[in-house]
Amino acid sequence: DEELAEWTGPLKELAGQSEKEYAFFNNNATSADPENPLGRLSQAATNAQQLRRLLDANNIKATGGGAPVAA
Repeated sequence: DEELAEWTGPLKELAGQSEKEYAFFNNNATSADPENPLGRLSQAATNAQQLRRLLDANNIKATGGGAPVAA
């Protein structure tokens, strides 16, 4: 959350200056699926969901960043 929280300010500023902004994540890693001990999740999808939650908490309009995709 700490690393992703650093992006809320720049993304909020960009949101006021452009029609669309995009955030890209490295998709080379996976993490444990908290709902399935034997499953793995794409780290990029997990990070997108975390960033979306941080943007929502800071009242920054966003789309995307839905539920992580199992890997």
